[in-house]
Formats: sequence, C-alpha cells, structure tokens
Amino acid sequence: MSQWTVGSGSGGQLRLTLEQVSQDKPNDRSTVRVRLEGYVPAGTWFNDEHGASLSGGYAWSGSWSAPGSSGSGGRWITIREATFTVNHAANGTGSVTVSGSIAATGTGGMGGPTSTGNRTLTLSTITVPPGQPTGVTATWVSDSQVTVAWVNHSSPNGVPTGIGVDQSVNGGAWTRAFTTGSIVTSTTVPTAANRKTIYRVVESNGAGSAPNSESSAAVYTTPSAPTGVQAVKGSTGIVVSWANNVGFTEYQTELRHGVVAAGVTTWDSAPLATLAASTATYTHANPNTSQVHVYELRAVNTSGGLASAQVQSNSVQLLAAPLSPTLTDLPSFTDRAVPLAVTWVHHPVDTTAQTAYELGYSTNGGTTWASTGKVASTMSSYTVPAGTYAGNAAVTMRVRTWGLATTGGSDGAGASPWSTQDTVAFQTAPVASIVSPTEVTESTTDVVVGFTQAEGATLVRATVVLILAGEVVETAQRTTTTVPLVSRLLDGGVYTLQVSVLDSHGIASAVVTGTFSVDYVDPQSALVDAGYVPESGTTQLTLTLAADPDKAAPVAVTITRTIGGATETLLDRLPWDGTIPLTVLDTTPVVNGVNTYEVVTFTADGAASPPQTAEVAATEDRWAFLNAGPGFASVVAFYGNLSLGTDPQRTSALIQAAGRSRPIALFGEVSTLDISGSATIVPGEGSTVQDIEAFLLTAGRVCYRDPSGRRVFGLVSGKLDSWTAGTANFTYTVSEAT
Repeated sequence: MSQWTVGSGSGGQLRLTLEQVSQDKPNDRSTVRVRLEGYVPAGTWFNDEHGASLSGGYAWSGSWSAPGSSGSGGRWITIREATFTVNHAANGTGSVTVSGSIAATGTGGMGGPTSTGNRTLTLSTITVPPGQPTGVTATWVSDSQVTVAWVNHSSPNGVPTGIGVDQSVNGGAWTRAFTTGSIVTSTTVPTAANRKTIYRVVESNGAGSAPNSESSAAVYTTPSAPTGVQAVKGSTGIVVSWANNVGFTEYQTELRHGVVAAGVTTWDSAPLATLAASTATYTHANPNTSQVHVYELRAVNTSGGLASAQVQSNSVQLLAAPLSPTLTDLPSFTDRAVPLAVTWVHHPVDTTAQTAYELGYSTNGGTTWASTGKVASTMSSYTVPAGTYAGNAAVTMRVRTWGLATTGGSDGAGASPWSTQDTVAFQTAPVASIVSPTEVTESTTDVVVGFTQAEGATLVRATVVLILAGEVVETAQRTTTTVPLVSRLLDGGVYTLQVSVLDSHGIASAVVTGTFSVDYVDPQSALVDAGYVPESGTTQLTLTLAADPDKAAPVAVTITRTIGGATETLLDRLPWDGTIPLTVLDTTPVVNGVNTYEVVTFTADGAASPPQTAEVAATEDRWAFLNAGPGFASVVAFYGNLSLGTDPQRTSALIQAAGRSRPIALFGEVSTLDISGSATIVPGEGSTVQDIEAFLLTAGRVCYRDPSGRRVFGLVSGKLDSWTAGTANFTYTVSEAT
C-alpha cells in the first residue's frame, strides 16, 4: 500500500492511497484499489467532489462521499475511490503510477486547487509453473551412455529452477537418472548393456511443476548373450537348446551353422535361422550325417541392430558306425582253470556309447572263426569260462562293437570294423610239492621244491614262506628247486612251509603247505674279547669257549665285521673246537669309527649258536695306514705333518643334439675317487723310509685308512724325496678300484 499526504490550499490537506488487492496469475494481471482523501479543519467543509480527478488513464468508480462537518477537531474524508486492473510485464513484474487532485474549494474548504503528485505502487511479481516439455528424444551413444534431449516451453515468468530426467528400465518403475538446476535442453545419462530404456523430462519452479513430458521412444543397449548352448542328437535331427538372458522382448536370436573338419570350422555364409524372442530351442532337421556339426548363437536387437557376442555349442555328429575298438593286450599264456577276462575300448564316431559287441575267436590262427554273435551290452568285456579250452590251445581273438547307428559299418547295420587280433595260449597250471624237509636236525635248512607242468613249461621261480606259530618268519625265492633258508631255526620248533612255483608261461601254481620239526643241540658259544691295536691300525679278537655241558662242542666258527651298515666275512667256518683260545687279527678295520664283530659257532651236524657280538670303537686322530699282500697283512704307518685331499669324479660326456644351440651333458654310472696325502717320515715314528719304499715296490691292491674315517681299496702310487738321515717327505695317491 502506498500512501502520501500533500498539504495544499488554505484550509486542509490531500492524500492518495494505492493498494494491490489481488492477482490474476493466468492472465498476468493484478487488481489495484486507489483512494483520494481530504483533511479539513473544524467547521463545515465542501459539499461536493470539487472536481476530483485521477491521472494515468484510470477512471473513478462509484460516487463521491457525502458532505459533512469536520467537527471541532477536523478529520479525513474519502473524496473518491476506484478499483481497476493493471497488466504485468512478460517476466511477471508490474507497477502502477497515478496522481489525484481537486479543484478550488473556497475558503470554507481545503482551498485549492490541490494535487497529490504522481505516486507509484510496485506490484508483487507473478510466477507461474514451467510449461510441459515436449519432443523428448533418447539417442544411444554407447552401452554406458545415452543422450536425452527435449524442447522447453516455459514462459518468461515460468522459468524452471529444477529439471529432472526420469528413466524406466526394461519396463520397471520410473527412477531419477539426472537432476540439474540449470536451464538445459539435453544431457547424457549413464546406462548399461542389456537394457530397454524410456525417458521423460520433469520441470519445476517455486510456483509448481510442469506436467511430465511424453515418454521418449525406447533406446536399446547391446543384449546379453545366450548361455548353456547345447546340441544333442534328436529323432529327426540335431536339437539346439539354450537359455535367453535378454532383459527385453524386442530382440531376435540368430543361429548359425558350421561344419568341423580336421579341427577347422567352416561357417555357413548366412544364418541357419532367425528366431523370435524367448525361443529357446531349434531343431536342425536332416543335417548331413557324414559331417560334424556345430552351432553358434547371438541375440540381436530388432531396433538398432546391436548384437551380443556369439556363443558356440558343442560339436555333434549324427549316428554313425563306430571305429574299430582297441582290444586290450591278451596275456601270452593263461591258466586254463581260471576264467579269462577279455576287455576292449569302444571308439564311437558319433559320441554314442557301446550298445552291443561281438567277440570272434579262432583256434587255427584265424583261418576259420566262431563268435559269440551280437551281444546287446554296454560292458566292454567278455569272460571266457574256466575249462573252456584244453591245455596248449592257442586261441586268436578279435572284437567289434555297435553304437546307436543301425546303418553302415562293417555289417551294414552299424557295426564297427573288427579290432586287431591277439592270441593267448591256455595252459595247465604248474604243480608244486615239498620234497624236503620233514625233520631238521640243524639250526638252518634248505627246502627242496618239486615242480611239474603238463605242457613242458620250465620253472622260473620257487617261493617258500616259513611260518612259526602263525607268524611269517621268512620269505625266500630262488630260480632253482632248492631254496636255502637263512633264518636260524629254534630247537624243538614245529614250522609250516607254504610253497608255490611260477612257470615259464608266467602261470603260478596253487600254494601247497607242509610242516617239519626241528631237533638239534645248540653248540657252545664263543666268548669274544676285542681290542684296537693303534701301532698297526688293526683289531685283535680272542675267542674262548663258554663251557656249557648241556650244549655240544663246536667244530667251526664264522666271524663277520660290519662297518657303516656294510658286512664282510672275516672267517667262514674256520675249524675250531674251542679247546684252546683262538686269536684273530683284523688287518683292515676302520681306524676312526665303529667296527662291529659277530661270532657264530657250529656243531658237526650244522647247528649254529646265537650270534655273539663285540664292538670296537677306534678314535685314531694322527696315523694313516696302507695295507697290502695276502690278507692285507703287510702294513706301513705314517703320521708326520699329515695332510689329505680328494679328487672325486664321475664319467661324463657332452653331446651335440639337433635343434639345440648348446650340447647336452650325459653322466655315466662309473665314478672314481682319488685320495692324495703327504707326510713326513721321521726315524723312530712309525714305518721307516726303507719300509715304505719296499711297500710301494711290492704292493698290489691296497687298503688305505686314515683319521678322516676313510677306508678305501685301490691302487697306490707314491714318492719319497728330501731323503736325509732316515727322514723323507712322502707324497702318495690312492685311486679307488674294485
């Protein structure tokens, strides 16, 4: 509201009041009320409107106010009042400017003439909602972007302050894809593959929202490829099936056909079929039965032509006779009393499994054949019953198979060619028997095995299992009918034998069993006293008899020595009755390590005593020894400034191979070890220079031992120099040789 007071004239004042009454937004106009008032002092004042006027092209409305008296204090009185319409500018703004005046009113009134002057009222701006957007288009840019454009129809006083782009994906609900406060008519929104999307545009401002635009035409991204593509043989052709994964219905499935030959696929120049959306199976009727078929599928949009990746099926060939089966190698010989399993491998051309077989057999080397006939079976085996053929019968066999094909093949009805032939000789199993022992009077024994075979096969192996009280004591095998047992038999024991034989045809006999009893007197054991002799690097063993009246006197003794798990025999059945002690010198023990000795005595009837053991631990850290001669009894010893070295070697050769830029190293099984050393020969310490010189001149094969714990047999070469007054430098090399 605008109100101004203007004093003029001799008797009063004049004021003008402007007021915006209402807005007509649809027509961009407002209603304004104007009032002209006068103030007169006390007393009687004018009684007419006195020529009241209103500027600006606006007319008064209604009649002027009735005359009256201002009273003792004076008052404001409305002279004229009007209501009129004012149009706003295009952008919604508006104003109105008017002035009011009256003519002269005489001394009894306000005086005059009087005018208010121009008065301006700024109207409230009219804002309307934006206009409805039109012409919405959506353009595919890529499988990740779509450009949406539209036409804006807003008036100057309806400019949008918010613009949104909504999307509906694959028929789903509307969701907001883009929002901005700027005035734009296009934007790029994100998308994804396998979508059918429509768009609409929404605009709004402080006055409200425009109606939603019409939806755009659908825009499509690349469809998803089919999955699970599989081709199988059907009754009338090849059935191709798959799973569709496209998110909309505006697509087709394009199916192509190819032929595989020698690992190379040749595709037809045009699709085999174009199928409607949601179709998930297709039958390729009557394809060429001699070819291997393969298929590939892709989904193609009916709008825009975007296509998924191609997905390939498995390869399929229609029913065809199988290839020749592979007959598993038959044994050269088989036990005629045992069923023989004949097996083979079916080789289909069309991937179908075996449905039948026929086994052919000939007893004259393939001149004439008999067979089982066609046997309906998926099992790739046939069992020849035990006892079918006589001993020494040579039987040649072959096999052919069927799949699902009922035409073609070796018989015109789908059979494969015959397999290669193989021959087996049916033989009578050998017979084993136990010839001896039945009673044993010694602590060890041999088992004599009987062997017979009806068709003249020879013995390959005899196997003897020795059992005592249900426990296996020993298993022994020999290629002769005499099988020595090494186990010491217990006096009074009753043993069980299990004996079998294997013949030259590779056929084993049945196991035969027998028993024997043991009855002997143990020999008296030897007492062993052993000690190391450092001067010569030898071990001295002294044997005495442990007197026991309940045991028999010995007649022989055996001594073995074990070093590092390797056992050697020092004395084998040396006559000794125990009446006098027996001293034995071991000339080649290890001089820095453990030597374990085992002594067994024997009676005249062969009974052996339990082994008696003695352990000698030598700890030589200075001396080296060389032994030679019979029993390695000749020995030299040296130690002064002893130093050692080795030269281990293994035979090898470099071979230049075709296609290689560098040669290949080949290594043989032969290895050599050369041990070298040096010492100072000092008079009075070990062997003399003369002793060593004589040893080198006469030595053949030697045994070398030193503080490193080595014990090497081989050949020695050496040199003595700086020989002065019995002192010399001794250098030597021992080359290992068996």
